[in-house]
Amino acid sequence: MFRVVLAVLVLPVLAVAAPVPKAVKAKAPAFDGVWELVQQNNNDREVGKLNPWRWEINGDELVRHWGNGDGSFRREKQNCWFVKPEGGGADEMDYVTGFDKNSSSTYKTRVVTDGNEMTVCWGDGSRTRPAELKPGPGVNYYRFKRVSDK
Repeated sequence: MFRVVLAVLVLPVLAVAAPVPKAVKAKAPAFDGVWELVQQNNNDREVGKLNPWRWEINGDELVRHWGNGDGSFRREKQNCWFVKPEGGGADEMDYVTGFDKNSSSTYKTRVVTDGNEMTVCWGDGSRTRPAELKPGPGVNYYRFKRVSDK
């Protein structure tokens, strides 16, 4: 009886303390860093050269840096977060902006990182998640390159 009680108490602790396999860690998207916009396409129209900006991501927090038009950027905390929706697919994230997470707007996005490139895509009106991660009618498509790991 003592062995059964000991096993019930000790095994869950060992399972929680076990290291995460490298294969699982390698699949986690690497969002942290500073990303500069290289392509912006809204509703099937290229607009990236009109509004240069950077995103600085640290955990689930996002700070946007707006372009001044002269190659420099001004830093403005815009209260933005990336949040993984419950039950969401591998590339599904919610891009949340607002005063705080409880009074905010949510954009249903698809986000993919591939080395030093990140692509973010959401539907017009923010209510629908695009079926694909590509420019098109009714879609906001942003492609960034990593400029710093932070």
